Amino acid sequence: MDCAERLRHHEQWRDFLHSLDYMSFEASEPAKVNHLDPAGIGEKTFSTAWKGYRVEEVRTYLAQVASRARELLLELDSTRSKLEEHAANAGRDSDEPSPGVLKAEEAAAQILHDANEAAKALRDQARNILEATRVRAEEESRQIIGDARARSWCSLWLSSHLHAVGMTQPTL
Repeated sequence: MDCAERLRHHEQWRDFLHSLDYMSFEASEPAKVNHLDPAGIGEKTFSTAWKGYRVEEVRTYLAQVASRARELLLELDSTRSKLEEHAANAGRDSDEPSPGVLKAEEAAAQILHDANEAAKALRDQARNILEATRVRAEEESRQIIGDARARSWCSLWLSSHLHAVGMTQPTL
């Protein structure tokens, strides 16, 4: 239960207790109390009537009601103080972000940092793959060029020897 709900709850109890001011405990004389407080509840006296309530039961019950009223009034005062303090702090610290906002900003910064690190790692990995592919392509091209030169040289050598011995080149 948050502060505002507790305050409403206590105010409802206070209103209930104040409504006791208008209740009658005996048909002959309504109880009239201008201000209901825990001490007044516990000390309240009633006139006796024939076939009335048992005095000790009424006093025991009123003592319990007074005790609970004391607890509720203390809790109400405490809640009001906390609410006022919270309101004062909220007004005073309005330029500063709340701890929840700070935590969210820290989490967002960490996520952004982690994402940048992951992107950097992917870029580095892509560069390494690209470099390895380039090196392999250069080696293959050198091999292909070397093979082509060797075949060409062989073809020229064979052609020149065949021509030297009077043989013509074969037709393809």
